[in-house]
Amino acid sequence: MSYFPFFVDLQDAPALIVGGGTVALRKAEKLLPYGAEVTVIAPEPAEAFGTGQAMMLNAFVKPAFFAAGGRLMPECTLKSVGDGEIVVANSFGMDVALACDCVVDASTMSPNTALADELSGEFDVHVIGDAAEPLSIQNAITTGNLTARNC
Repeated sequence: MSYFPFFVDLQDAPALIVGGGTVALRKAEKLLPYGAEVTVIAPEPAEAFGTGQAMMLNAFVKPAFFAAGGRLMPECTLKSVGDGEIVVANSFGMDVALACDCVVDASTMSPNTALADELSGEFDVHVIGDAAEPLSIQNAITTGNLTARNC
């Protein structure tokens, strides 16, 4: 699938990002400088926001997100997307309707070892990075390094 880049005025546009990990934080970081009113709807608790970022990067990016007016709604699940709004169930089980002009899917990735499983009988296969444990750059580097040393 090919995507066509386009220009849009995001000033004061309510933008909702669904997901709470590093992908959500990166997407928010891209939207905030253009004036979007960014809200992250995360299924995880607030403490997990930005999980997967390098520790030092996270120390700067998360505070910058909040300082730029970013909002986080933790422990919420997306219920529906309609014309100009989405509905989420919050941590108390209440439905909350939020106005939005833009919805960004930044759902957390899931491990995927299908290719490695398929090739494991024919080759010496090592699963590292996002295929083994999504969004953990530290584990990806360590596992990649150890794998390379032992091949």
